Amino acid sequence: MSYVLFYKEDLYGCYGRIEILRTNILIILFKLLEKSKINSITYENISNYLAVPDFTVSNFDISELKSELRKLDFRVEKIVHESSSGCALEHILEHIKYRFNQLKEIMSKDIRVNVTIPGESAKKHYLGTMYYEHWKLLDPVNCNKVTHAMHQFITDEIDDLCKEFDKRVKFGEVVYENASDINYQVWSANAVNWNRPAGFDIPGCYQAQEMKYQEKGVFGIVVTPRYGYKKLVPLEISNFT
Repeated sequence: MSYVLFYKEDLYGCYGRIEILRTNILIILFKLLEKSKINSITYENISNYLAVPDFTVSNFDISELKSELRKLDFRVEKIVHESSSGCALEHILEHIKYRFNQLKEIMSKDIRVNVTIPGESAKKHYLGTMYYEHWKLLDPVNCNKVTHAMHQFITDEIDDLCKEFDKRVKFGEVVYENASDINYQVWSANAVNWNRPAGFDIPGCYQAQEMKYQEKGVFGIVVTPRYGYKKLVPLEISNFT
């Protein structure tokens, strides 16, 4: 079982353990309290339900808690994954967050750097869309839910990038010939081809095929569970051991 947390219809995260889910809800609540967007009574009412030592997923079915969370636009969806799509999603979302953080760091250090993202806009991006069939093969039951969650998560990351760097984020076709140390081409990758040694060819199809070789500005992000989904983030910053 995995849990997908939505806040104000935006995907906040995907968690494999109920303890991590409730901790993140408490974090959001505390931030809302700090910004005076909720009062202390509301905060205490919800946190009292969430903070009990023997908290389980069934606690979310308590009508009072459900009502309070609904008022604040929280929503929790459960993913039952016999074929581990929930586990794959957790790892891949962590990787996506890591890669977008790397982009932010690169763009912060050099104001000349621009980024091209495949698609028409943050909501109509093409990162991973061609690989939805891979998720369906892994888990036919939850495929639509999982791919929607991933697409929304990427949309939120792109939105954050646009807010911070505005006109330096562009949308359109990603092309190898346009890649350089100041023009990053962001493309849909897998665990095998996302970060090859410099000068090595990039195996695969779709956007990977277009990228051709690993060079500066060729920036892959893993969006498919095929070929693996673990160890995509440095161990020292990963939530997984």
